[in-house]
Amino acid sequence: MQTTEEKIKVHRDAQRRYKLSQAGKEAELKYRQTPKYKISAGKSSIKCKEKWGIWNMVNRVIKSGIILRHNCEICGKEQALAHHDDYADPFNIRWFCVKHHSQYHKNLI
Repeated sequence: MQTTEEKIKVHRDAQRRYKLSQAGKEAELKYRQTPKYKISAGKSSIKCKEKWGIWNMVNRVIKSGIILRHNCEICGKEQALAHHDDYADPFNIRWFCVKHHSQYHKNLI
């Protein structure tokens, strides 16, 4: 039986293959012509730039060893993901495994 991480990897690999396929490229081009895409791209571009800047900064600090990656706050699993409740305070980080990070965003925990 596959673990959750293995299932996620299989799914991501399938998504990556589809996006690189001719059908995936055509679907992406078609979607980018829709009003829904144009509205969402305009609204999210400012927020995304801010988030990416903070994610990149935190990743550099983790790789340099200034901040140590912690285990999941809920189950203690290693390889936890950094979560920011407030991007205005980039070093106030909560640590969740993939499962609990997803549940947190769905307001299940």
